Amino acid sequence: MFLRWRILALPAVLLYRSAVRHLSWWPLSLFPPRSSQAAAAEKRIVYYLWFFPTLSETFIQREISALINAGLSVEVIAHEAQNAKYLGDDAKSLMEKTHYLKWIEPEQGAQYMRGCFWQSPLIFINRHYRV
Repeated sequence: MFLRWRILALPAVLLYRSAVRHLSWWPLSLFPPRSSQAAAAEKRIVYYLWFFPTLSETFIQREISALINAGLSVEVIAHEAQNAKYLGDDAKSLMEKTHYLKWIEPEQGAQYMRGCFWQSPLIFINRHYRV
């Protein structure tokens, strides 16, 4: 194997360098990406944070506000708001647009785990109980 690699390495490198040298003129703009305008319109930015908004992270609030004002589609997903009564009006307006995750009750989590186990026990054990 090692001998074969030593023999084939030099021709492979020379072939690659030759292809790059001879095809560097190729105009890549002849093949524009498909539906680039539609893809740009569908793009969005999602922030996932444990707490939003918080008093100590005003830079994130300003960044999100700037992106929204620039016309980008921005979504914020958080677990909960922190110190909501002390926040300013800008932060409270961002709170209205934020999607807050609901906490799972322990009984619901256990029911979900049992369902996963009964549906596919080997995959469940492999993912949750690695040694």
